[in-house]
Amino acid sequence: VVVGLATSGDRLTGVAVFLRESGRPTSLAADAVVLACGGVGSVFPMTTVPRWCRGSAIALASSCGVSLHAPHLTQALPVTATPPLYFPTTAALLAGRILVDGSPFAGGTDLVAATRVMAEALRRGSGVALDPSGVAESLLPPKVRESSTFQREGRVPLALALHHGVGGVAIDAWCRTSMPGLYACGEAAGGVQGARRTMGTGLLEARIFGQRAAAAVAKDHHRLGRAAEPVAEHLIACPAEP
Repeated sequence: VVVGLATSGDRLTGVAVFLRESGRPTSLAADAVVLACGGVGSVFPMTTVPRWCRGSAIALASSCGVSLHAPHLTQALPVTATPPLYFPTTAALLAGRILVDGSPFAGGTDLVAATRVMAEALRRGSGVALDPSGVAESLLPPKVRESSTFQREGRVPLALALHHGVGGVAIDAWCRTSMPGLYACGEAAGGVQGARRTMGTGLLEARIFGQRAAAAVAKDHHRLGRAAEPVAEHLIACPAEP
């Protein structure tokens, strides 16, 4: 588990790691490091992303002064509260009615506005649900239609889950950060998606910029040469349970 970056002057020279086997920290020298450790989703109590995606790229980059791009910018999705964390599908949300404390959302098919209203309602402890009466019911995922809650109430209780970190470590078009020798790609990087993220682009974000990071490392290595010996280590909190 990487818990820090090592530098010499303004260049990255390696990483500090926590070894799971021995439980001890150690240092690894490197001429280049690519941050490809996902986004910030699991910082939040409800999320659709793996539990290890806790913004470590942002923390690592920030620890040594690397530029960030809108690290606070995230995308939330309406998901089912029971059964937990199923996306009810955009089609079902558009065809059904979103109810806040039993009253229909007045914004029509504006799901961005509906998500904001949901966030405010859930924050104050109000109930939010999807009434899929009619065609919307057939658009729900089978496990949601078959759930005991839906069978009993005919409605789908909704919650909000953090789905994607739109911001992150600032990169150029070839995944270079503001520190020579340090790169970032995938959801760890910010500035690729713009102010909003379109569904499915996270896959392209990872694949395209993963390849670009590799190409940039290979090209820059000839220009930068070998890294010097580390002078400083910039550490983040070491996990008690990696």
